[in-house]
Amino acid sequence: WETWVKLFIEYKEEHGTSWVPESTVYNGANIGRWARTQRGFHSANQRGKEIQNSKSLTPRRVAQLNEAGFAWRSPASSTDTKQGQDFSSSNDSDYENEAAAEPRSWETWVKLFIEYKEEHG
Repeated sequence: WETWVKLFIEYKEEHGTSWVPESTVYNGANIGRWARTQRGFHSANQRGKEIQNSKSLTPRRVAQLNEAGFAWRSPASSTDTKQGQDFSSSNDSDYENEAAAEPRSWETWVKLFIEYKEEHG
């Protein structure tokens, strides 16, 4: 666990973003798959659903990832996306309200994609 968290922090410092895409391999480790798994566990735990191994993401580990600036949601899925906003953390109320958010227009998704692409290549 500690190795993965350290790897995430190194990735974040090197790339300047707390969002780790699923396909990301960093220093030989599939950190993107690990990040996706943590987000899935967190989502299941937030909804009170138990999936295999989801309880391994304990409250202590969630706090540790929050402290490290882990992004639980992608910038494109945030309900309050603004250019230059830090997406490194999420609190429980944000997560619960996400499901109730109004759907985004196609134009908004395209704009967010273009902004992300310009920033991250």
